[in-house]
Order: sequence, then C-alpha cells, then structure tokens
Amino acid sequence: MKRLLKILIILFTLWLFVFLSFYYLVQRPGVQTYLTQKAAELVSSQLNTKVNIRNVNIKFFRRIVLNDVYIEDKNQDTLLYVNHFHIKFGILQLFRKKFELKKVELNHVKLFVHRMDSMESFNYNFIIGEPSTDPKVKSPTQSKPLQIILGDISIGKFDFNYLDELKKKQFRIAFDQIDLSVDELNLAERRMALNNLELSKADILVRKMLEPQDTIPKERDTLGENTPFNPDHWYISAKSVIVNESLFQNINENKPRITTGMDYNHLYVDKIDINLEHTEIIGDTIFSKVLSLSAAEKCGFVINKLSADAKVSTTIVECQNLDLETGNSRITD
Repeated sequence: MKRLLKILIILFTLWLFVFLSFYYLVQRPGVQTYLTQKAAELVSSQLNTKVNIRNVNIKFFRRIVLNDVYIEDKNQDTLLYVNHFHIKFGILQLFRKKFELKKVELNHVKLFVHRMDSMESFNYNFIIGEPSTDPKVKSPTQSKPLQIILGDISIGKFDFNYLDELKKKQFRIAFDQIDLSVDELNLAERRMALNNLELSKADILVRKMLEPQDTIPKERDTLGENTPFNPDHWYISAKSVIVNESLFQNINENKPRITTGMDYNHLYVDKIDINLEHTEIIGDTIFSKVLSLSAAEKCGFVINKLSADAKVSTTIVECQNLDLETGNSRITD
C-alpha cells in the first residue's frame, strides 16, 4: 500500500511539473506568437488566402493583445487589417453565461467589404460560407445566448468601406477616434444603452454609383422613404453623444450637378459639430435633445447653432423648442 501511494505521489508530481511547465511556456509572448502564427498559417492554407498575425501577448483570464492582424480576400485586396487589438476581460462571469469585456482598444483598423459587378457574393463569404438553400438542412438548435457585458471601447484611425458594384452603392466611414462606454448590451432583447459616445473627425460618404441610362428608374427619388434603417427593431439609448469636426457627403452620380442653391444629390456638409443628450432609437425613429449643432454646406448655407427637442425618422423631421441661427437669420419656437 505504501509503495502504491509513493507511485501515485510520483505520478502526480510529474503531472504537476508538466502542467506548470506548459503553463509557464504558453505565458511567454514568444511561444504565444509562435503558436498563433502557426495557427494563422493553418487558417491561411484552409482558406487559400493570406492570414498573418505579427505577434500576440496573452495574459490568461486577464487580457489579449494582437498586433498587425491581416486577412486578405480572394482578389488580393485587404479584407481586414488591425494594427493593434487589446481587450481586457473577466473570466468569472462565464460560469453564469456572461462574457465580460472590461475594455476594448483597437487602432488603425481597415475593413473592406466588396462585391464586384460580376459576382453574387461579397469578398467575405469565403470565410463564413454561403447560406444553405437546402430545406433538409436544419438550423442549429438555439440555446440560451451568451450575455456580453461591455465596458469602455476605444477605436482610433478606423476606415470601413462597403462597396457593392453589383447594386451600384457605396458607404464609407472613416474617423480619427471614437470612445464609448456601454451600460447595457442585451442581444436577446435587442437592447443597448450607452453612457456616452464621442466621435472625432468622421468622414462619411453615401454614394450611388453611375448606372447605365436604361437601368435608371424613371420615378421620383424616394431615398429612405421605404427603407427602414433599424429593421431588427433594436432599442438604443445614449445619455451623451458628441461629434466633432466631421464631414458628410451624399453623392448620386446619376443626377446632374446644379450650381445654384443646395444640391441634395451632391451634398457636401463639413465642420459638423453635434452635442446631444438623452438620445433614443425606437423602431425607425430617433428622439434626442439637441444641445447644439453647427455645420456648413458647400453652397454657402451655414448653421451657426441649432438646439431643439428633435424627432427624426425616414418620413418626418420634427423640432420642438427650436432655436436656429444661420448666417443671416434666427428662427425660434
């Protein structure tokens, strides 16, 4: 019996030594980078495209840091590039099906979603796969969703470009910095509550690309009238929203430019500064207390200051307690 006990102690000691040695090794940034690069090579070979990660630093149960993450699409264009990705998380909440991201930092992010006019699929479909149209293929059984708890999110130097050559549409947003803190995120109930959101030096482009003349519809423009911007009916609220030094362009290449007055098909609005409180998105309607808004359009129209209790949807803009100052006039309720 004593001999058996001695053998068990030796085996346990060996197992503990191997476990601690492995744990020590995988804590080393060099080992983590080597394993991650090997995993990236495996993914790259499986997807038949380039996937690179320069280095990684993981502190178990605490944080993950990735540098120079690069994924290429099948056309040798950049699908995703992230210079620096850093998350701090809590592990204890996982036992209650909650994943806590205490802090998320991203810097120099480029995301390019593209569909060529000769293709039905976007450039990311080779990663996620095509949806099955076979009625015999059953959807996976839905389990209770994992609740995500978000803290502070900071993203610097971000560039997202959505280019659909088949549908002749482009949406692009780039900005220097966005900072937000999340009070609540409930995926099951489609609810998100923000404490504050601050966006600096955003550049937003909405573009309708040139189409052959025989495909352009003859009816009048109904931009947004029948297109809900919140089709999944999320409820989103924010105590404070601040936008600084931003630019918005709306370009319809199928419409001629006009040189007098405001050209709504070729809008160029810059020097946008916005300060909002108590903002809510309910269905397709935005409610907000506008503390201040200023902007200038290329035709010469300038809003020096606007404040109001605003209600905005795809079909109506309503302002109560309005105070509007332009270059030469002032309008109040």
